[in-house]
Amino acid sequence: MSPALPLFVVSTKVNTADISKRVKAGELQRVVQGLYTRDMRPADRLSILVGQHIWEIVGLLCPGAIIVDRTAFEARPADDGSIFVVSGRTSDLAIPGFRIRTRTGICTAQDLPFMGGALRMSSAGRIVLDNMAPSRARSGLSRTAGMTAIEGYLERQLRLHGDTALNRIRDEAKSVATLIGREAEMDKLDRLCGALLGTQLSPAGVTAPTAVARIDGAPYDDDRVAMFERLWRKLHSEHFPMLPEPATAEARANVAFFESYFSNFIEGTEFEVSEAENIVFANQIPKERPQDAHDILGTWRVASDEGDLAAAIDTFESFEAALKRRHSAIMEGRPEKTPGIYKEIANRAGTYEFVAPDLVRGTLKRGYEFLRALADPFARAAFAMFVVSEVHPFLDGNGRVARLMMNGELARSRQARIIIPTIMRNDYLDGLRGLSANGNAESYLRILAVCRSWSAPMPWDSFPLTKAVMMRTNAYLRHHEAVSENKRLTVPTPALISAIEIADVQASASRPSTFG
Repeated sequence: MSPALPLFVVSTKVNTADISKRVKAGELQRVVQGLYTRDMRPADRLSILVGQHIWEIVGLLCPGAIIVDRTAFEARPADDGSIFVVSGRTSDLAIPGFRIRTRTGICTAQDLPFMGGALRMSSAGRIVLDNMAPSRARSGLSRTAGMTAIEGYLERQLRLHGDTALNRIRDEAKSVATLIGREAEMDKLDRLCGALLGTQLSPAGVTAPTAVARIDGAPYDDDRVAMFERLWRKLHSEHFPMLPEPATAEARANVAFFESYFSNFIEGTEFEVSEAENIVFANQIPKERPQDAHDILGTWRVASDEGDLAAAIDTFESFEAALKRRHSAIMEGRPEKTPGIYKEIANRAGTYEFVAPDLVRGTLKRGYEFLRALADPFARAAFAMFVVSEVHPFLDGNGRVARLMMNGELARSRQARIIIPTIMRNDYLDGLRGLSANGNAESYLRILAVCRSWSAPMPWDSFPLTKAVMMRTNAYLRHHEAVSENKRLTVPTPALISAIEIADVQASASRPSTFG
């Protein structure tokens, strides 16, 4: 035995005496019968060392073993420390923090070398077949992951990688099924793959939600649904201020104008407020920018339609109808963007990919199920906007329709809407990105709350006064202007509003005092 000891030493007939000597000298300590380590940490902390080198240890104690069953499927030890292998050992082996659980079996040509060849890892086909087999746990977790887990796994492979991936797994399973005695499981797998691919009827007893949804024709993106659930849990436990909407129709019409103006500005449709007034109230469509003008006009028509916004949305079908109807109105000036029709090609923002076209309806439906379980109007608004934004169901106009769905939830409850002024554009988009990327709901919700606390006290009954107050609260500043001038959005206080002389703003009025 070399004086330079490896981290772990397996005892043999040749080195037993030397190991015994080194144990007495304090150079080695026993991990488990037959395995020693030169790491002399306290024995009650050996499980940490074992966890850091678990696969190396399995290879030393069970050379040539095949990682199988639940362990191969999950690619890690089970939560109770179980590691399932096919091995020549005839009994399980307990080591600090773990238990190697053995069974008989054979190695196939498809099983992959693992840990430098000391172990083998089950092939994808074998993993699926083994984990479809029923098992009952004598102690700890069951040996196999079970049918529900495999159904979900196969649907995910199909969703992420297409038909080719599913067919490859099935072909690989066929090549080993007889060798490992899994003919019955192979028959189930064949029928399940056919159902997922739409080429066969569904076998009885499919239970994985994603697989059931795909077989029923409404597949969804389970990663996005997990995002929705996390946000829902956050919102479900929160209580937000109740801020009533303006009392007069005139004021609510002014709200709708500025909601439309700022919502389009966020998307890069930039007009001066006076230009937007001419588009909306005088129907003056600039010849050089007709589509941009129709974007503002379409958004305003939805935002100002109190009957549509107040209509009940108590089923997914009514939610979907409102979403398509509002998108169609927003994008009516861009027929090439297929207004009101879900996308047929994938869309992205930079490198971030939104929900795939075939998963749009199913993902929206799952999102709606969480939405309907929220009672607070602000919570519903924030949730609805994120769902639509994250799915991005249309070729274009997704941000605008998402914000309309948000404010529709508030308008239906007679609550003040959330208007996102130009100065808050970057913060708002960063909040959305943070929620998508790492689940940071706090920043997203804070931005929406700030924007609502700014818009709620506006003097909406006076259009020219509102414009002036917006100027004084820095609402029109672009992000770089705000940074360079060291300015931020400020809340319009009664003192600020009263300090602005009405006479000074009358000249800026460029629309009739009431809407037709």
